[in-house]
Amino acid sequence: MRIALANFTRRAGVLLASAALVFAAVFVFSSGATAASVQKKPAASVAVAAKTAAPVAQLPAVKKPLGMASAAKGLNTGIKVHGHWTLVVKNADGSVAKHVEFENTLQTDGGTDLISGLISGQYAIGTWTINFGSGGTVGPCSTNSVIHSPCNIVQPTASDLAAGCSASLAQVSPQPFCYATLTRSLSPQHTFILSGQAFVDTTTTINTVDTFAVYCEPNGPSTGPITPSTVSPSSCLAGTSNSNGEIFTLASSTSTPPAFAPVNVTAGQTVTVTVQFSFS
Repeated sequence: MRIALANFTRRAGVLLASAALVFAAVFVFSSGATAASVQKKPAASVAVAAKTAAPVAQLPAVKKPLGMASAAKGLNTGIKVHGHWTLVVKNADGSVAKHVEFENTLQTDGGTDLISGLISGQYAIGTWTINFGSGGTVGPCSTNSVIHSPCNIVQPTASDLAAGCSASLAQVSPQPFCYATLTRSLSPQHTFILSGQAFVDTTTTINTVDTFAVYCEPNGPSTGPITPSTVSPSSCLAGTSNSNGEIFTLASSTSTPPAFAPVNVTAGQTVTVTVQFSFS
């Protein structure tokens, strides 16, 4: 038994020694081959290999849904109402004496109330008026007005013509302060345009301008609550008992800062006023 165990131990030792020799030979051979291959590869080949390496795939940029950016911007900027005025003063011979352009201001009470009522369907629009005057002093259309009111440019409705508004710019006596020459239109660019003319009968200065809107409410100007309107624009245009009026926009040469420089006018001249409303 002891002889067999001794023989087994000697054979195991021989096998382990042989395996160690084989492993050492393989390790030396592979190390030498690797070192040799690294030494033989020129530096230029390494640079070329780096340049020709396949590029790392780029993930496509994630696009925002259409309208997301503009919607976020719109929430920050709000809706703006732009009113661009042009005043052209002409002499009796038709020559242009002055050409003035400026921007107006939306009235925070009347203007915002009118827009809210119209877009919600609770108001029906009636007539528009353009006014320009001297701001409390003798106005440019004052010979027939005891209160020195501003020149009124109104739409040629039956009620305004019956009230003494003139559709003519001819010089007469007494000279009216109200002229039914106003037109309204919508441009292809969705710009709402008011335009009209008035005759100047008094030498003075234009310091204030405004636009005035007459509209109809379902329950009248002072009773409520307001409900969806059942009054058509045509019936409101003709005049109803439930009409109201608001200054929509205005501008002044005496505001801070002034919207425009005072405009001097002379008796016998005419003034053509154009107001362009746009939204952004």
